[in-house]
Amino acid sequence: MISVIYDFLARLGYHHPLHPPMTHLPVGLIMGAAILVLAAAWRRRSDWESCAHHCLVIALVGLFPTVLTGLVDWQHFYGGAWLLPIQIKMALAAVLLILLILALTRRQRMETGGRPFLILTFLALFTVTGLGYFGGELVHKKESRMQKAQDERVRLGESLFAQNCAACHFAQSTETRFGPGLKEPFRRDKLASSGWPATEENIRRQINTPFAKMPPFAHLPPDQQDALVAYLKTL
Repeated sequence: MISVIYDFLARLGYHHPLHPPMTHLPVGLIMGAAILVLAAAWRRRSDWESCAHHCLVIALVGLFPTVLTGLVDWQHFYGGAWLLPIQIKMALAAVLLILLILALTRRQRMETGGRPFLILTFLALFTVTGLGYFGGELVHKKESRMQKAQDERVRLGESLFAQNCAACHFAQSTETRFGPGLKEPFRRDKLASSGWPATEENIRRQINTPFAKMPPFAHLPPDQQDALVAYLKTL
């Protein structure tokens, strides 16, 4: 069911997680509430404190779709894995919910929230800061792992090129050795040997069903062919 949502969005051109855009609603409102409640305490303006109260009401309402999209993203992009940042974010989200309820209850019962309302608002601000930090950790560490995997794939592709391709093709030149040089293959309109359009699919096709005098390399498994393509992209 969840994949259907992302497939539909992908057809519309949206390929990103749903949670990050939603976080702007509660985070922005809590930041605004903190500024207003601090200014209200400094200038003794009850109307500013009332405005801060309204900000927290909307932040509380916005917290639920934000958490829901976070859970959906977690299942879709991380397979429901209990990563440490995920666990911390869930705990902080529960703390934030409690803080918002306490702050609003305090302000609702009293004519003025006073210092307790200010303290609870700033605790909510610190909590969303923590949520943002661990959300960033989650995203950046994932990107770091993906980059590391890509680097390892490129290194494997370079080794495979040296073993299987370098005898006939230059990697850093377009000059002909026995076959054409392969520098910047994806910046060309066509592959030099076959004249096929310069796409990943056609490079794999040429590896498996070569053109003219190029020998076949169909013995290379798909992961090694992917590594070769990744290396060719760096030339």
